Amino acid sequence: MPGTRRPMKTTATWLTASSSGAIAILQIRGECNLALKALGIAGPLRPGIPCRRDLGGIDEGIVSLLDQDTLIVMPHGGIRVRQLLQETMEQAGINLSEPDTVDPRSLHPEAGDRYEALMLETLTRAASPLAIDLLVQQPERWRSRHSGFTPDPGRTRRLNRLITPPLVVITGAPNVGKSTLMNRLVGRTVSIEADLEGTTRDYTRGLVDLGGVVVDLVDTPGRRVSSDHVEQEAILISDELLEQAECIIELMAPATRPASRQVTASLAVMNKSDLDGTEQLARQQGCGCCISAATGDGIEELVLLVRNELVTDDDLECGDPWLFDPALESAGRSETDR
Repeated sequence: MPGTRRPMKTTATWLTASSSGAIAILQIRGECNLALKALGIAGPLRPGIPCRRDLGGIDEGIVSLLDQDTLIVMPHGGIRVRQLLQETMEQAGINLSEPDTVDPRSLHPEAGDRYEALMLETLTRAASPLAIDLLVQQPERWRSRHSGFTPDPGRTRRLNRLITPPLVVITGAPNVGKSTLMNRLVGRTVSIEADLEGTTRDYTRGLVDLGGVVVDLVDTPGRRVSSDHVEQEAILISDELLEQAECIIELMAPATRPASRQVTASLAVMNKSDLDGTEQLARQQGCGCCISAATGDGIEELVLLVRNELVTDDDLECGDPWLFDPALESAGRSETDR
């Protein structure tokens, strides 16, 4: 019949990363009443007016009806809460879709075009503060690019580290201060510190903001011969991490023997600058900087060096478009075909 609205397939999509976080965002597209009924949410919702509701006894969260076809549910971001909500949607016959299989314009109906939709989708995943302003500039850059523009693969690879945290590994001989440096960079104690070989028998890791670039930082055990199977297994795992690392910090210190396995370090760093003669030794060893992990001296310089190793100032300041999503290269044709 003329004017009859065709029913839409109802889907649910997580707009936030799959890892645990403070808040998760679940978008339902289609017959929103199916989701509301499954969650036990009664009473009319006013479009565009967020409200706090019980979510089927699973959690309390924010619910917002954007329009008659789009519902946003924002629970706490714990993994178990997400799992239970997902099961509830599936039991109600609502299919779960991965963000990369869904047209970004359906995920972000507020977007003016596909460029803007891709930018908004990437913003939900970007880990680094430096990504935010740069991403916001991209839709206009892509719209106004010249016809012969070809993205620089190296710049693309480096800038994409702003979206997914790159792996940065601290390695070195026992007792050079790797755990102290890890704790200094993280800003809290995550590794045990002591002037004894073998203190770190396992590897520790954490997400750390280094000058606006969030990295996956790993503190590896000191490399030495040991009969401790836990320590040796951790060293084997750290060997794999070293192979995967996008930046390796090789930490050295006065009066310590070299590491038992040589690696091609991105940055050689001399620790314990608070001891006499350390700076001269750092120059002799060709170290990029000299620090004291214990006092914090030189840490700002090290952070800047690591950040520039991962993402350069030229990468950030260049006015060319950033290929933050492969779909951008066909986005212009998609807009023309609409």
